[in-house]
Amino acid sequence: MSDRAIRKIVIVGGGTAGWVTAAPLSQAFLGHAQRPCEIVLVESPELGTIGVGEATLPTIRYYNEVLGLDVVEFVRKTQATFKLGIEFKDWGHLGNRFFHGFGDFGPAIGNRSSVMHWLRLHGLGGMGSHEDWSTATVMAKRNRFVPPEGDVASAANAYSYAFHFDAGLYAAYLRDYAMQRGAERIEGTIVDVELRPEDGFVAAVKLRDGRRVDGDLFVDCSGFRALLIGDAMTSAYNDMTNPRRR
Repeated sequence: MSDRAIRKIVIVGGGTAGWVTAAPLSQAFLGHAQRPCEIVLVESPELGTIGVGEATLPTIRYYNEVLGLDVVEFVRKTQATFKLGIEFKDWGHLGNRFFHGFGDFGPAIGNRSSVMHWLRLHGLGGMGSHEDWSTATVMAKRNRFVPPEGDVASAANAYSYAFHFDAGLYAAYLRDYAMQRGAERIEGTIVDVELRPEDGFVAAVKLRDGRRVDGDLFVDCSGFRALLIGDAMTSAYNDMTNPRRR
């Protein structure tokens, strides 16, 4: 192992962001003799979790699958419900609405996207809303759900889904996952960040009770406080209020 090898990763901040980071790192590095690496998460009891609900995109399923999470246990532990899309209200103008159903609008017809067929027929007149051709949208409107099934492309699997769950429960679920694999949780309030004089990189964080937590790689999951990115590294947030000003 070279002297530049990362032997200790320190995650600053808990909550959903912190434990979403710690879980895959614990899976990838802890328990592997050939790539030993400590995973430490520093969490302050003084900071609460932002929000109680978390709306996700279908990619959350791939994250859960990589961790090997059991879907039934995940739904039970996080009080999750299935999410088939996102509704946008007053998006184009007041009174306008659009429901973005996850996934496609069905399998290709004659090697052409089903959406292209809809556009052609719509141009000829007499076609209803494209939402009527989205399996995810129709299920959502009728408050129904069944997971996609089958390997052959069809209307039964040409859609996707995500979850809506309690963010606090999801963080706790991933915390248990990470700690069962060897991740360490340190409870304390960070009062100072120590930088390396030779290059200005983070060397350690100091806690109010005097403890010093050093590491080779630091991940800032402290949210709006931005303890490392903002305070220590003086990297300000990009103001996206008006994207044209970038």
